[in-house]
Amino acid sequence: MQRLLNKVGGIVLVVLLAGCDGGSPPAEEALSEEERLLQLGQRRSRSCMGCHGPGGVSRVASYPDLAGLSKETLVTELKAFRSGERNDPMMVSVARNLDDEAIRALAIYYAAQPAPEPR
Repeated sequence: MQRLLNKVGGIVLVVLLAGCDGGSPPAEEALSEEERLLQLGQRRSRSCMGCHGPGGVSRVASYPDLAGLSKETLVTELKAFRSGERNDPMMVSVARNLDDEAIRALAIYYAAQPAPEPR
């Protein structure tokens, strides 16, 4: 009897796990360009967390919040750092490695995040 229960339990577990997709993102073909860039921006934002905090809400007063800023502002500022028009050693070194698509993706991601409460 115990063997039968173990076997049935194993089958139930397999069936339940088969229904879980582990939170994997939808197939790229099913995403709109905006959704694809949002996901890319979320992935790229991991390298920004050290200074600008999770979701673009900084925990350090000297680093600006990025969450809730407009896409246009974010694109303009990142391109200014990339070109050297704005000079901050850390941001210039980061932005230098961003192509236009990565900049757009980060701008879309941070613009979609809720702006933090005033401190």
